[in-house]
Order: sequence, then C-alpha cells, then structure tokens
Amino acid sequence: MLVAHGEAIAEKMWNKFKNEDNIWFKRWKQDPRLIKLR
Repeated sequence: MLVAHGEAIAEKMWNKFKNEDNIWFKRWKQDPRLIKLR
C-alpha cells in the first residue's frame, strides 16, 4: 500500500516537472535572444 502511494506521488511530481519543462521549452523556443543558440 505504501509503495503504491509513493509511486502515485512520484508520478504526480514527474507530470508536474514535465509540464513545467514543456512551458519552459515553449518559452525558450519563442525567445528571440535564444533562437540563435539552438
């Protein structure tokens, strides 16, 4: 039970990080100062 609960929390954290990463990536792709760094 405890392991399953821990996995659920880990999955929520992972999804949160993925979402934040996607937002950051979209901003980075649209930032004119960083386009030349790609």
